[in-house]
Formats: sequence, structure tokens, C-alpha cells
Amino acid sequence: MRRTMGRTMRREMRRAMKRAMRRAMSRAALRRRIECRPDRGAIERRRLDFAAAPLTAWRHGAIRRPSPGRCATDVHFTRPPMPPLSRVLTVALVLSSLAACGGNAGEAADSTSATPSAAAPAASAPATPSAGPDPRVTAADAARIKGDVNAKLWIVVVSDFQCPFCAQWERETAAQVIEEFVNPGIARLAFVNYPLQQHANALPAAEAAMCAGAQGKFWAMHDRIFATQNQWSLLPSSAAFFESAALEIGVSAPEYTACISEHVMRPMIEADVERATAGGARSTPTFFIGNQVISGAEKIEAFRAAIAQARSALP
Repeated sequence: MRRTMGRTMRREMRRAMKRAMRRAMSRAALRRRIECRPDRGAIERRRLDFAAAPLTAWRHGAIRRPSPGRCATDVHFTRPPMPPLSRVLTVALVLSSLAACGGNAGEAADSTSATPSAAAPAASAPATPSAGPDPRVTAADAARIKGDVNAKLWIVVVSDFQCPFCAQWERETAAQVIEEFVNPGIARLAFVNYPLQQHANALPAAEAAMCAGAQGKFWAMHDRIFATQNQWSLLPSSAAFFESAALEIGVSAPEYTACISEHVMRPMIEADVERATAGGARSTPTFFIGNQVISGAEKIEAFRAAIAQARSALP
């Protein structure tokens, strides 16, 4: 009798312990779900409308919104403060770009899109330094925009030159997007640098492309860098390779060398990363099209659908 009662008590104790453990695990799982659940209100508050935003305005931006193959997350610059040079561009370049595009300053700050009202928190412009922007930066910023200045829609490409999925998109889809939407004047395409931490040569590649852009050769250098990615991506130092590529496309060697050695384009790249991160980019490639965001090396069908929807939302 006593033995039977002892077994029964032990059995009940085991059951009680199992129930307690299940409850504890359920509570922990619930906490994880709550912690991981996105704050929809915050997402909506951070949305951006790309409908008519110039790239410079996007980069220094007044409006922000969060958020196949893609390269993931860590970037060379984790949300650094906006450098002084970028503050200058906020006023000097934004005014000229906005006049040409009829856009809303900062509307490009995100990638996904939609609510211009979100721009208010980011719109407070810092004081403008007395010195003007470096003309090389101004030229490079303009050089990385492709398309008709009267196009109302923006396709913003957030990319890493060393990311294999970015190279894949350039090979398989970029030409179709340009042929179908940029060349006919439907949209403008802008390239935004997002060098990832794990790609040691991504930052030098971005500087090389932007320094070539200072001489009006951004897209030629862009194409050369992506086409030769497997040749330079694993080099311990890629500077000589990029210099050789730059000379092959016809840039002036002294001007290019000075631009690289002085890191003239570094503040612009930092600003690119800062705004792309604030806008919700966490991997490459990421594309911001009107109210749409595309992540990964998607095919042309995804762009056709996103652009059709973005165009339908235009005034």
C-alpha cells in the first residue's frame, strides 16, 4: 500500500514538473514572438515615397521608411553621423536636383515607400558650412543617375560591388530594366553604395567607381568592376586593379589617383550607407521603386510588377 502511494506521488510530481516546464517554455516562446513582431506603426511612420525624389535628396533625406539571392547585413559603416561634406550637399545639391526633378527632398531616403508625412522627423536640416562642396563629389553624385530628368519615378539600386548577387542582377536583369523603363523615360535609375563588412574590397570598389564618376565615367567603371568581380574580389589589395581598370576606360590618371588617395568620395559613401540603413536596407541588392521595395537579385518580372504599381500611384 505504502509502496503504491509512493509510486503514485512520484508519478504526479513528474507530471506536475512537466506541466510547469511546458508553461515556462510557452511563456518564453510567447515573449520571443512578441519581441520579434514588427512594430507596424513604426514601419508605417518610416515609410518613404520615391515618386519624384532626386538621389541627392534621398541620400540626405527628409523621409524614411523601413522595411532570391542577396548578401547580408553588416556594412562598413554602421549608421555613422552625417559627415560635414554631406551636410553641405544637403543644401547645395538638393536644391539643384530638386529643381530638375520636381522631387521632394529626402523622399528617396528609403526604399520601400509611401508616406511622405514620415519625412518630417528627418527633415531638420543641419547648419550649412561656409565652404562649398568639392566639385568632384558634385560631379560623381550626378554621374551615378541614369535616365530622363523629367521621369517622375525613381529606381534606386542599393548595391555592393563585391556582392555576387549584385553582380548576378547586373548580368541578368539590369539591362532589361534600363531598356524597358529607363531609356523610354519612364523612370530614372540611381546607384547607392552599400559596402558590406564581410567584403573587404567593396569599399575600395565604391571609391573607385565614384572617383571615375567625378570624370563622368561612373557607369563605365561600374560595368567594368562588376564584370571583373571574380578577378579582384579576393585580392589582398585591389587598388592597383581598380586603377588599371580606370585607365582602361579613359579616366585621367593624376585626377583619379588624387581622388583615391584623398578619399574624396568616402563621406558620400558613408552618407549612402547611413541613409540606406535608416531606410530599411539590410542586404544587397535592395531596390526602392515608388512604394515598393525589392530585396535580392529578382528577375525582370518582379520589376515590371513593382513599376506598374508605382506608376499607378503617381499623380
